[in-house]
Amino acid sequence: MKRFVLALTLTAFALPAQAESLKEQLVGTWELVSLTVNQGDRKIDLFGTAPRGIQVMTADGHFVNVITRESLPLYAGANRMQGTPEEYTAIGQGSNALYGTWEVDEEAGIVTFNVDVSTFPNWEGEKQRRQFTIEGDTWRYVNPMTAIGPGSVDVVWTRKPSAAELAADRMAAAVESDVNYGWGTAEVAE
Repeated sequence: MKRFVLALTLTAFALPAQAESLKEQLVGTWELVSLTVNQGDRKIDLFGTAPRGIQVMTADGHFVNVITRESLPLYAGANRMQGTPEEYTAIGQGSNALYGTWEVDEEAGIVTFNVDVSTFPNWEGEKQRRQFTIEGDTWRYVNPMTAIGPGSVDVVWTRKPSAAELAADRMAAAVESDVNYGWGTAEVAE
């Protein structure tokens, strides 16, 4: 049995790894690291120095993108439809969301976002092209336009672990710390 496992392991290392296409590399869930607007000598952290964001890229070509400042103000009341003008301004300027479909030009290294809906409605119906690179779990792209005037936007994402990976990590941590959630061993009275 040990020889079979060793042979299987050696065979796995001997097989050539098949390179993933750029599209395959983009599929998954990404967490925002930074978003910087470049306007010549001026750089603006549009959503602050610690923005929050997620971009989900599905294998069947859909995407969802949500970005906010590190913190948004709470509404003074419990009804978001009855906010103050100041609350609406802060939240509107401190967040952006969009969704639609996406495609990749493998040769050019360009991802195109076909925007169906956006909280910046001027983008709806647009095809937004981004030159991009992926290095390990880091995805970088340049948006050649901004929603605040002239310039471009440098955006950096990091791949989030899958839900299955997170569950496995939690399970491993629970086992390591000897937490068994009621399964496994139990003391038996003699």
